[in-house]
Amino acid sequence: MSTTKALTVAKKLTPEELTALLQSSGWAEKSSGEAPVRMKLDGNMLTTPNGDMYVYNPAKPAIPACVVRIVAPPEEYFGIWVDGEAARSVGIPEIENTFSKKYILSDPTRRVWPSDEAFDALKAAGNKASWKGDMLVQVIPEDGTLKGDEPIYTLTLSTTSLIEFKGTSKSPAAGSVSEMNFITKLSMLAQEDENTDARAAVMDALTSLTLGGVAAEVRLLRAENKDLGRNWTVISFDPIHIETMQEGDALLTPGEDK
Repeated sequence: MSTTKALTVAKKLTPEELTALLQSSGWAEKSSGEAPVRMKLDGNMLTTPNGDMYVYNPAKPAIPACVVRIVAPPEEYFGIWVDGEAARSVGIPEIENTFSKKYILSDPTRRVWPSDEAFDALKAAGNKASWKGDMLVQVIPEDGTLKGDEPIYTLTLSTTSLIEFKGTSKSPAAGSVSEMNFITKLSMLAQEDENTDARAAVMDALTSLTLGGVAAEVRLLRAENKDLGRNWTVISFDPIHIETMQEGDALLTPGEDK
């Protein structure tokens, strides 16, 4: 597993970071009018609205597309893209060209859109739902130091990228294209210090993940289905830093690499 220089950040949260933390933990309402700032997968690179492009070259696997701080792990849901035919199938033409979501974990503060309210009807009408997850990430500069003004992006993981992140009930340790999924890799990294209790170290690492205290390299790996003649890109994360954190801590506080 790779290592990196110590990650340091400002002790106080920026307004943007504080809002993201409170919203992701359910203590603040999410905007009902503004679309999230998205980082998007485009072939072998990740792109942002301001024109940044993070390219992964499979011929140089040691070099990631970028390194990110995981501000919030994936929020999982089942989603249906509502095209014209799907909208007509439930008699609600105004939800055409929207995405209908049914979240796995309920959140009474979450805004429910008309397309979300139509999810059960859309599925009953034969529209296929896919398992996805929206996570929050922040790109770490090449010098390994967050200055506090870096934007926080929403990154959507497809089904196979979500499996690469956390596995499945059938294969809880494996990813979709990697021998180990991200959660397994994170658990292994947490146990590298032989002077710590392994179980406690793993649970501490998972707590750090939920609080925004994990940094990871991002690679864009190819998946293939030879029977269908298809190939696609899977977003894969490799943890490189775990900030020791407890409930109530800031997203990240200064510390040394583990």
